[in-house]
Amino acid sequence: MSRKMTTRLITMTLLIIICTAWINTHATKAELQQTLGEAACVCYVPKAWGDFKNGSPAAGVVFEDAAGNLRFVNSFPCQATPPIALEIRRTNPKSN
Repeated sequence: MSRKMTTRLITMTLLIIICTAWINTHATKAELQQTLGEAACVCYVPKAWGDFKNGSPAAGVVFEDAAGNLRFVNSFPCQATPPIALEIRRTNPKSN
């Protein structure tokens, strides 16, 4: 090979390596994520309702208080306490 051909081959190889490295660096660069900010809607749950226990699309959100009562909520109005859709109360078994 002539010296001119070798120079062109090395130049093309370096150019391809540089272009590939530039594309890979810019393609994999992560963008800074923006914070989500404030919630559009806030719903308040009384502390007396107890601890959150579970949530599902079918049942809604469930809270259990200290006495074992369960409260199911399935609608959440903004800036208000949600209505209880179902309340299951624990009772002492009757003795005969």
